[in-house]
Amino acid sequence: MTKKEETGNRPSNRENSPPEAERGESKHSEADHPVEDPEMNGLASQEWPNRPPGDAASEVNGGNEDVPGTAGAETDTGPNEESPLDALATELEAARADIAAHQDRYMRLQAEMENYKRRTSKEHEERLKYALTPLVKEIAAVMDNLERAVEHARQNQGEPADALRDGIEMVIKQMIEAFSRCGVTRIEAEGKPFDPNLHEAMTVVETDDHPEDQVVMVLQAGYLLHERVVRPARVGVAKKPTPA
Repeated sequence: MTKKEETGNRPSNRENSPPEAERGESKHSEADHPVEDPEMNGLASQEWPNRPPGDAASEVNGGNEDVPGTAGAETDTGPNEESPLDALATELEAARADIAAHQDRYMRLQAEMENYKRRTSKEHEERLKYALTPLVKEIAAVMDNLERAVEHARQNQGEPADALRDGIEMVIKQMIEAFSRCGVTRIEAEGKPFDPNLHEAMTVVETDDHPEDQVVMVLQAGYLLHERVVRPARVGVAKKPTPA
């Protein structure tokens, strides 16, 4: 079969195609009456149940419609407004400053407490160390009486007096030993230079036999409790004779 015969047997496109007028009417009818898609309308109504179907369809079709009142809804922070990060940084710096102030106050209070403990401990030790001061004063008076009794017995020579003297001297010796055990010692005065911290000058003795301001006699013994003067020694101090 020749090509002409094949061509002649084929139906013509013009014969099978509808007239142009009919095609135009069908195009206009589809444009004027769009076909509704039931699946699209159902999807829109399911996703946005509180919106009208038309609004849901507009969201599905791309959301190109302008929503009233949304124009210019985006807020830009002005030059005088702090951002959230800046506000948090400011709060963080304030909290750090507050913590540093509290730490400094805590360290100061701790140092003051340590100083207070040391001071009170030292005062307590001082009170314990010198708690026997009143007792020493009373015993010192007893010692004075004993020494006077011994001196009186020496002046009255005799057998009864000698026995009295020996007994009193033994009591004095025991008292001195008891004083020593309590930390009490006699102040050395006779033959020593006069010391106003340890001695109390009761009289002045004019003499050439001793240097000036030297203790030449002890009128009343003085006592020390550890390093503190309980009672100063009452003494007589040498002085050069006044030229005639």
